[in-house]
Amino acid sequence: MNEIIFGLQLKAILFGLGVGLLLSTFLRFKKLVAFVLGCVLMGLPFKDQIPDFSQVQSVFKKQSSADSQPLRSKQPSLPNLTLDSGYYAVNVDKLNVRLSPNTTKPPVFDLVRGDIVKVTSNIAGWAQISPEFSGVRFGDSGLLTLWARGNFLDPVSKVPNSPTKPEIFSAIAQSEDITVNYEEMLIRTSELVQSQECTLTEISKNLGWSKAREQGYFTLCGDSTIYLD
Repeated sequence: MNEIIFGLQLKAILFGLGVGLLLSTFLRFKKLVAFVLGCVLMGLPFKDQIPDFSQVQSVFKKQSSADSQPLRSKQPSLPNLTLDSGYYAVNVDKLNVRLSPNTTKPPVFDLVRGDIVKVTSNIAGWAQISPEFSGVRFGDSGLLTLWARGNFLDPVSKVPNSPTKPEIFSAIAQSEDITVNYEEMLIRTSELVQSQECTLTEISKNLGWSKAREQGYFTLCGDSTIYLD
C-alpha cells in the first residue's frame, strides 16, 4: 500500500517539475514559484485517486472474518428412531451399511430397496443388523457388527426363509480380500445356502472364502471344495 502512495507522489512531483520548467521558460517565472505552482497544479488531479487505506483495511478485515466462519450444513438432521427387534425392509433405493453406528468411516456395502434385515439393537438412531464378527480383515482386532440408519427401515411381518445379506456378510467376513470382492462373495454364498449345498455355519467355520494360487477363491462344504467362479 505504501508503494502505491509513493508511486503516485513521485508521478505528481515529476509532472510538477515538467510544468515548472515550461512555465519558467515561457513565462520567465522564478524557478521556485514555477516548481511550487507546477506541483500544486499537477498534484490536484491525483488527489481523488489516492485510495482511503483505512477503508481498504476495513474491507480486508471483514473478508478475513467472513472466511474464518465455519461452514454450516444445510442438511436437516434425522430423528433418532428406536426400532424394536425384528425384521425390516429397506425403504430407499440405496442404504449404506457401516461397521459402526456413525459416518466416521466409509460404508462397506449397500442395501437396496426391498432388502430384508434383522434388527437386534439400536444406538442413537442406528440399527444393528448383523451378528458380531472378527474385524481383522477390516483393520480392527476386536469384534464388529453392521449398522444402518433406522429411519430407512420399515417393519415386515413375514420372516424370511433365507439369511439376510448382513447375516451372510458377517459369516464370510473372514474371507480373503473381502473388502474388494464382497459383492461376488455375497451372491455366491447366498446361492449356496439357498440351494442347500452349504450352510452358513459351515462357510463361517471355514473362515469364508480362501484364495488358492491358480483356482481362485474357494470354500469348504462338508467334504466338497466349492470355488467362487
